[in-house]
Amino acid sequence: MSDLKFNMNLQWFKFDVLGYERNLQTFMAAYIKESGRIWLDAATEHIPTWSGASRASFRKLARALGTSIQMGPQRSRKNREALGEDTSIGEIILDPQRDFYGFQWGSNLRYLKYNEFNHATPGPAPQPTWAEIKGTPYHFQKKALDAWRTHVQTVDLPDPLKAKFLKRFRIT
Repeated sequence: MSDLKFNMNLQWFKFDVLGYERNLQTFMAAYIKESGRIWLDAATEHIPTWSGASRASFRKLARALGTSIQMGPQRSRKNREALGEDTSIGEIILDPQRDFYGFQWGSNLRYLKYNEFNHATPGPAPQPTWAEIKGTPYHFQKKALDAWRTHVQTVDLPDPLKAKFLKRFRIT
């Protein structure tokens, strides 16, 4: 006589949503800092240090991103780095409740606004020299946006199907 057997194997997976969200938030915070530094490097690459004001306007964002703005030799009689910082904003925004991760920078510095879109005019110090005028208009916003866009196209978000987010249950 033969034995009757019945084998059953049931398994299912449970996705750890909270674990994945925590992992994604950590990833996004680091990625925003990385992409912000790329934007910042591209934005400041062609901005010279005349009085220090224009480059210093990026310091708040640089600090928030965990980096710094290098200053070149000052060419004017007066150091205006404080003016640059006082007329700017720069911060990282991490708001997982609204699924918003980003950074912002802004400045009311009139020299920077003018040189962004116009050719600077030469003159006696602290005006720029002819050699420095070649770099104006800066168009740093477009250059920074292009660098940022190129970078973010390479993002690979964490894979939610990785084993650490899936828990397997089995009944045998």
